[in-house]
Amino acid sequence: MSRFRIDRLLVVSVIGFLLSACASAATEPPTSAPTVPLSTQPLSTQPPPSPTSVPPTSAPGASPTPAAAEATIAPPTLAPAANPIARLAAGQPVTITTIHMLDANTGWATGGAAIVGDHVLHTADGGNTWKDVTPPEPASAPESPSRAIGFFMDTNTAWVAYNYFNVGGAAAAGTVWRTADGGQTWQAGALINWADAGDYFDPTDMQFLDAQNGWLLVHLGVGMSHDYVALFHTTDGGLNWERTVDPLLNNLQMSCEKTGMVFVDSQTGWVTGDCHGVAPGVFLQTTRDGGQTWQTPELPPPADQPDLFKQDTVGCGTYDPAPHGLVVRCVHFTEDPIRTESFLYTTADGGQTWRPLSLPIASASVTFLNPNVGWATGTPDPNNPTASRDIYQTSDGGKTWARAGTVAWSGAFDFVTEQQGWAIAQAGEALALVATTNGGRKWQLISAQISP
Repeated sequence: MSRFRIDRLLVVSVIGFLLSACASAATEPPTSAPTVPLSTQPLSTQPPPSPTSVPPTSAPGASPTPAAAEATIAPPTLAPAANPIARLAAGQPVTITTIHMLDANTGWATGGAAIVGDHVLHTADGGNTWKDVTPPEPASAPESPSRAIGFFMDTNTAWVAYNYFNVGGAAAAGTVWRTADGGQTWQAGALINWADAGDYFDPTDMQFLDAQNGWLLVHLGVGMSHDYVALFHTTDGGLNWERTVDPLLNNLQMSCEKTGMVFVDSQTGWVTGDCHGVAPGVFLQTTRDGGQTWQTPELPPPADQPDLFKQDTVGCGTYDPAPHGLVVRCVHFTEDPIRTESFLYTTADGGQTWRPLSLPIASASVTFLNPNVGWATGTPDPNNPTASRDIYQTSDGGKTWARAGTVAWSGAFDFVTEQQGWAIAQAGEALALVATTNGGRKWQLISAQISP
């Protein structure tokens, strides 16, 4: 599954720009929706430009640790919101911010009238039209717009959570919504109090192994080189959540940015992250007891760079966690120009052992349909948001890669077969929904709108 992430501390406005020339005809988008240039021109052999970030100059420092939050509290359901998020009108264009398709026609998304993504949407026609099935979540204040994340198990079953900001220290509580009928009705889980947990409640990763067992990773605040998080676990389908990690339990490192979470089974999972060069090594935390305790495994360095993870001038982080692997992205800060390289690390035994493989893109993001079939593309470059990016496909678990196409945008993919896929294309501040029927060689713009 792939999910396109909007930076959790940044809400930007949408700008539109013209669709670039394509080898095949594309439908003109409505003028009110942002567009992203598509490209099917001959493939460029130039690598993406190197990032322009500079090495950090400060070591991790102690910063105030948020107070422990209360455990899950009653009541198990919420009273109807006095001002629930208003449903979008039929025929209204909608900006899709995350997408999860189940097959060629049916799927879920989050989106909205802008790029905030506070609406939950359901499609039955491949993403052309969407039914607004947003749960009765209270509408947020304009100065702190809410964002929805979700886990979508099948056409009927889904869970959704929203972020909250504690304004002026006022008490607040969040909840996880669940539907079993495709969003026609929603049930709210027990309230999760976060008023004393940190500066905000920002869920970014949710995963269910089955209809009962799931996890929720929530960001609570930031400090000097710290990203404070809590991890919640449910065994009753999201009605109640037990906290297995918080800043005071000291069982998961709070230093360094957390970039993702995945569980392989009820006991085994890992949290990825990036220290951005503050300390050598690779940030990765693994658990084998359901999240109660966490360890730092040693990833084997690439064979041709045995000292890569020991160099003070190199910052390596982990990204795109999946049950069978993850990406290690390393930045060589002192080289001129600054150089980035990426590796695919695969595992066949739940993270007991890892195998490094080369990736064809310097700053790569990967998406896998299954352990063998996957795609790689470049990560966003803020200095050149419309630069051409090659798309590569693998059919052997990352051992070999073949160039599939090139585009003028970045974005995570969501494939349901080796040929059929979607992406939330981002170029600068613009987002657009695009789809492919030939494995990523050509992409068609979808002018998504709300169904009657």
